[in-house]
Amino acid sequence: MFLATFVALAALTVVLVVPLLNELARFAHHAPDLLREARAGRGPVGELLERFHLRRYAEAHADEFRCFGGQLGRSTVGLARGTAQGVAGVLTAVVLAYLMVGQAPQITTRTLALAGGDRAERLRRIGRESARTITGYVSGNLLISSFAAR
Repeated sequence: MFLATFVALAALTVVLVVPLLNELARFAHHAPDLLREARAGRGPVGELLERFHLRRYAEAHADEFRCFGGQLGRSTVGLARGTAQGVAGVLTAVVLAYLMVGQAPQITTRTLALAGGDRAERLRRIGRESARTITGYVSGNLLISSFAAR
């Protein structure tokens, strides 16, 4: 189950990210030509600028556009970094949760076997109550955090 989920997430990432990166690289390669054509009034962007009389406006505000482009580039890098960190965090949490759920019965059984008898039953009852309390706390905290993030 875990492997299938991991493979599905990896495939989805490849399907979405690889074409996006290819298109961004292609755009970056062609951007100087597009800009040159637009300034000369040729090409698809240049034709639109001429058609809507935006070329003079673009020339008058070229410095502002450059500044905005620099800010956009910085925010895009920050967004990509944040997305990568978020994906890594979620992946780490999923792996750790899966391992804890998979190994918890063995750990519990061995610990209770060491305690033995009445003490084992008492520990089992305390564990159930603790798990119920912690689950409620974490669920409430996640719910509050999801509302606070919006």
